Amino acid sequence: IVVAPLRTLHAFGGAYRFLLMAEHGLPPPIGPRPSRADGRDDERFICGPVSRRNCTDTPCAAAFAIYLLGFFYLCYGLNKYSDPRDVMAGRDYNGRSCGHELGVWGLDNIYFPDLAADFKSKDAYAPKYGICVHECPKAKTTLKDYPDDPKKLRRKTEWFVASPTMSVIGRCLPYDDPVEHDDGAMCAWPPCNPLPNPPCREGDVVCKAQTMCGSEEDVEDTSRFWYITPPRFLLGGSKVLNTAHGENATIARRLRAIDVRFLRQHRRELENACEVPVSRHVTISARVDDDSFAKLIKQYSGILFRSGRSLIENKFLV
Repeated sequence: IVVAPLRTLHAFGGAYRFLLMAEHGLPPPIGPRPSRADGRDDERFICGPVSRRNCTDTPCAAAFAIYLLGFFYLCYGLNKYSDPRDVMAGRDYNGRSCGHELGVWGLDNIYFPDLAADFKSKDAYAPKYGICVHECPKAKTTLKDYPDDPKKLRRKTEWFVASPTMSVIGRCLPYDDPVEHDDGAMCAWPPCNPLPNPPCREGDVVCKAQTMCGSEEDVEDTSRFWYITPPRFLLGGSKVLNTAHGENATIARRLRAIDVRFLRQHRRELENACEVPVSRHVTISARVDDDSFAKLIKQYSGILFRSGRSLIENKFLV
């Protein structure tokens, strides 16, 4: 659509340049000027071989004319039988063009809250269930559906947004971007010592802190590490600390073992005493029942989003 007209303009521009040169008596710029046997310029070729010019590549010219006719016919058909606004704006489940029709004015983006069910449908070309929104919703928020439902097509009155979304040509595409929270600092060396022998002396801050150890039930075994700062997600970071499994005694024991006030009070001293500090992170993400295609979209759109965000944040370095 773009290249063919540009090439046509370039060809016409070149032909027009040759005509101007011939009009001013200038030789053609391609190849040496033909000369006679005595070395003088041949008058027949001073302004170019005008008398010998003819139409070349006639079949190609005819094919190109047919192409142009087909191109304009295609543009006419697309404009007549479809709506060009569908390229930049999606349609909701009521068939309204987001941002361009009554009831959805100003709602320029479309969000698909039920992609998991849409992708599992047998009809792959069926319209997806979409809702026109002013801006793409954020993760772990709720989105209300339209209050009126004259066509009885509404599936739910309220939707939970499990994944973050970004706007791409008026479509809110979900992507996978789990949020990492800093869960405090720990120390790997000197190692944890839950039962010091002899016992810690009065006022020995480091020795007391070394008795506040992590848990071997963490995703990464932290039982040999001790806390420098109090953990924020004590219950969420360990499998054994799960109230659903009835481990209340373990939870209480861990809570008693960690003196939050003591760690906050002596944080600077503990940081100076630690030779190998480590950080503990907790990843929080909502898990939904997506099919393989939806997971694939989130995976690669997440890579695209994170890469773009990194480029924007480091644009001066780039």
